Amino acid sequence: MSSRSLLLVEAVVIIVSILLSLYLQGLYDKSRMTERKEDLLQSLATVIEQDMAQIEYFSQIQNRSYRSAELLLGSDLDITLDSLYWHLSSVGMGLRSFFPQRSPFEEIIDAQVTRHIRSVELRADLFKLFSEDLERHEVHTKEYDQLFLTFNRYLSETYLLVDWWREGLGTLPEIDITSFDGSMHPQNDRKLRGMLIEALFATSSYASELAYLRAKYSELQNHIVMELKQN
Repeated sequence: MSSRSLLLVEAVVIIVSILLSLYLQGLYDKSRMTERKEDLLQSLATVIEQDMAQIEYFSQIQNRSYRSAELLLGSDLDITLDSLYWHLSSVGMGLRSFFPQRSPFEEIIDAQVTRHIRSVELRADLFKLFSEDLERHEVHTKEYDQLFLTFNRYLSETYLLVDWWREGLGTLPEIDITSFDGSMHPQNDRKLRGMLIEALFATSSYASELAYLRAKYSELQNHIVMELKQN
């Protein structure tokens, strides 16, 4: 074999070796990215499950707060003063808000996993939920919190209401009324009535928002399951 032919063979071998090495490295990188994607999506699915449980819990709180506000605004209200203050405290509990966990989504973005997600629906829902819906929810939560902080402060300053919300295990928080100014009757308070009207609309609006988020989380969860089945 001539020296030229030998050089040509050696060059082909080197090129083939390089291409094979790049191919094997590509397979290894793809395998690692697939594993990374599965881990992050499974982590996100777990967080979604936790957040949906939170949403259900806070939805129950908002619904109870709404029912109390509705009762207190009724024209034929006939309850004891103790019961009246219990319902006022229940309205004030509308302050309790849902705070979603965002870290799994941020990890998915940081790891550049989204481009390896096959489902167009999953990619679209991921960005819509975490970049739009939850951002909007955070703004609304601050507005609700300010409303209910003002409401609870008014009850404390005007009626000297001292109440406690004791967390139950998997149940709604229990309301304990410690003390209040019995010489004053909240039913005659025009300002308080206006605040109750605000609270009524706020809890209704927030409960609707939580229902919307619950539906979006459920859709995202279904897309994740389908994506993991395709791997």
